[in-house]
Amino acid sequence: MELNNKVAIVTGASGGIGREIVVQLAQRGVSIALAGRNRERLSNLQAELEPYGNKTIIVVGDLTKEEARQALVRQAEKILGPVELLINNAGGQQMALFQDMTEDSIDELFQTNLLAPIQLARLIIPTMVERRAGRLVNIGSAFGSLGFAGYTTYSASKFALKGFSEALRRELTGSGVGVTYIAPRGTKTALNSDALYNISKKLGFNFDAPEEVAEQIVKAIEEEKNELFIGFPEKLFARINGLFPGLVDSGTAKQTELIKEFLTKK
Repeated sequence: MELNNKVAIVTGASGGIGREIVVQLAQRGVSIALAGRNRERLSNLQAELEPYGNKTIIVVGDLTKEEARQALVRQAEKILGPVELLINNAGGQQMALFQDMTEDSIDELFQTNLLAPIQLARLIIPTMVERRAGRLVNIGSAFGSLGFAGYTTYSASKFALKGFSEALRRELTGSGVGVTYIAPRGTKTALNSDALYNISKKLGFNFDAPEEVAEQIVKAIEEEKNELFIGFPEKLFARINGLFPGLVDSGTAKQTELIKEFLTKK
């Protein structure tokens, strides 16, 4: 996909992977609607993008709400033009034992990680199909192919996002519209606590710099890849899990005990 002069919406643009995706898109001549909840961070990012000469707009809102999604699409199309690239990057995560999660926390996680991206795609895809051009990019997770203790509902939401991406991609065959599913492993951000890094080290989890992840994502968009799994050996484990889940059950038993111990003491 040639990115120069394209129009994109990037959700979760105020930090982490989203922020770095925005910077790299701007460097390639993309006009961008920056969507997020933190106006100050979005404004600072918009100012940082000024030297590239691209059109950018800020849209602040909670995308789990229908009116916020509609406002985002409406403003992007009115000010920037038809949206040719939608990157569903906004997401939430909660490391907790399933028995300790509340009904509200589960609902919020699924609204953020699954339902908001699907509903936003529903608003954008018809215009892309009509123009026979465009790409939807859903940012999932390595845990979207590898269920892990302590991440039950997070894994479930990302498994579902992967399934949605795969099914929609096949449904759109021949339409000129593509769907890319991205599965990063852990990413280094300011939101991660020292405690999380400590337990992750014991578990053997790895973290990548957000700019490195964003670079791979933008390259996958340019190459119109259907899927991209980032990080070794995580992507290997995901493949093995698909073929031999029982083997992974036994292989992660020790990690599961460490997670239970860590979460019980929190």
